[in-house]
Amino acid sequence: MRKISITKKLLLLVLGLQFVTIATLTYFNEENERTQYIKQTDEKLRLVVHSANEFVLQEYHDKILDKNSISNQEYMDLMIKLSSLVNKADIQYVYSFIKRKDDILVTSTSVTQEDFEGNNYEYFSIQRVKTTHF
Repeated sequence: MRKISITKKLLLLVLGLQFVTIATLTYFNEENERTQYIKQTDEKLRLVVHSANEFVLQEYHDKILDKNSISNQEYMDLMIKLSSLVNKADIQYVYSFIKRKDDILVTSTSVTQEDFEGNNYEYFSIQRVKTTHF
């Protein structure tokens, strides 16, 4: 049986330790990057929500009683503002909701540029969202 010299054993040990160290550092770096990405995304969403609240004020929601509560022009103005916010924030959509009794109602939404140019959007309507519980 051939013996491995002490130099080769030390070399294998050092290489093994380097591999373990690199693997561990890579894992923790990836975890840190993932955590930072989630934090940045959460902060971006929080800013968008607060910005959207500037457009969709409480009085807008307070006056919604039925599908005729908001004029087409008022809804169009809000939709354009929300769409501008979507473009500036580099997100896909913004919606606003209210809860009335046991219903969750969609009260406003942004629209994509393609849908806007193709007149592929609806004016104000109350859409109920099915929920299991809140």
